[in-house]
Amino acid sequence: MIEITRYKIKTILMTLMILLLIGCSAPGQSEQQSGTEVTVTTGAISFDLRYIRSGSYYVGDNPPAAANVTLTDGYWIGETEVTYNLWYEVYQWATDDTNGDGIIDDDGNGSRNADGGLLYDFANSGAEGSSGSPGAAPTPSTWEPVVAVSWRDNILFCNALSEKSGLSPVYCSDIDYLTPLRTVTTNAALDTTAGHEDNPYVNWNANGYRMPTEVEWEIAGRGAGPAISAGTYGTTYAGSDIIDDVAWIFDNSGVESHDVGTLDPNELGLYDMSGNVLEFCWDWYGGTFPFAGSDPSGPVTGTERETRSGTFGWSASGSEVTRRVAAYSPPSSVNALGIRIAKNQ
Repeated sequence: MIEITRYKIKTILMTLMILLLIGCSAPGQSEQQSGTEVTVTTGAISFDLRYIRSGSYYVGDNPPAAANVTLTDGYWIGETEVTYNLWYEVYQWATDDTNGDGIIDDDGNGSRNADGGLLYDFANSGAEGSSGSPGAAPTPSTWEPVVAVSWRDNILFCNALSEKSGLSPVYCSDIDYLTPLRTVTTNAALDTTAGHEDNPYVNWNANGYRMPTEVEWEIAGRGAGPAISAGTYGTTYAGSDIIDDVAWIFDNSGVESHDVGTLDPNELGLYDMSGNVLEFCWDWYGGTFPFAGSDPSGPVTGTERETRSGTFGWSASGSEVTRRVAAYSPPSSVNALGIRIAKNQ
């Protein structure tokens, strides 16, 4: 009887620990703190996420007198930009056609091939940092960010990582969220038909991976704490007023990208929120930022998608944590464009 009791107690404690890590609250349990870290493993690659609490925040480069944005729920965001190692792992899984039929969707209904992988059709294969070759195998012991990927590619990456992880994809081609978007093109012309590559249906309640909204990105970049909860600017860059401490920019980078996480993090433990490579957000560019209210996700329509963070090729001002300086058309892919992932709690 004593051993059974000890076993039950141990099982209960382990269950509570797992609930804390994945962001699920047991009845009566308070929300975990911003900055809480969890490590996720897919295949041979592990990556870290940091938690951002729900609540009201000040957002924008002119601090208002009162909080102007409310997040109904907390969310997880990547500790670093997506590395090429992680991208390559997911890309290979999502495009592997072991049975050799060359067909992306065998029966037109998302069937699985002999190797168990759902086939995706990306527009770009991605590159290992600014000097990498598209689609090449990752360099050992190197953690450069993936670049040369479009906003469309990022939609597919998020869905593929979700499916590979046994989670529900966020971006779908149908209003009932039954069919994940798995194919995009390099077409220069935008296709904003509902459910198509430039305007997928978004299941905001899904537990899979996605791009952060612009508001989510800025809250995370500014530390999600006293720095923006008191209506002040906080630090000029993500985690410091000294640019060289936290950001790879034109003056210190050699005009090339660097391994993620090699400079200081911000208050939440997030790296490279200033500088290194640009990070796509979900939002269409436009309107007056910040988008006040609850859970804003930007304009309904547009021609370009917002990016944040600054790059290795820009001056310091382009890496200010509140700065909106660039947006790109969904099919655009250059050697300074990358991604940082997010997911619901």
